Amino acid sequence: MKVEVKNVKIMNSLSEETLCFSASVYVDGKRCGSVSNRGNGGCHEWDDNLLKQKIDNYASTLAEEEWRGMKAQPDADYLVDRAMEVYLVDKEVAAIIRLARLIRKARAGEEVGKFKG
Repeated sequence: MKVEVKNVKIMNSLSEETLCFSASVYVDGKRCGSVSNRGNGGCHEWDDNLLKQKIDNYASTLAEEEWRGMKAQPDADYLVDRAMEVYLVDKEVAAIIRLARLIRKARAGEEVGKFKG
């Protein structure tokens, strides 16, 4: 089972202890529901408890994960957290690639666009 997030909206101004976000949840490429977190340290909020249960059941078949010296069984929230990490890294890499292309164009003497002032 592949769990992904798309249509991610992050509200950094509301994040206290954890990331405040909302996102669509995709399982094996199909949109199945939504998940959000208020950013105050609580668990994720799912719009479909059956989806959460389905992902929890799948997660229970996975090996325990070790974090900071403690072992824990993954659950649906954990898999969404990992999917959010993938999403954020992909977004950052895409921004770096765009910047590298602009730098390459500028070094080649090409026009790279105009800044709006």
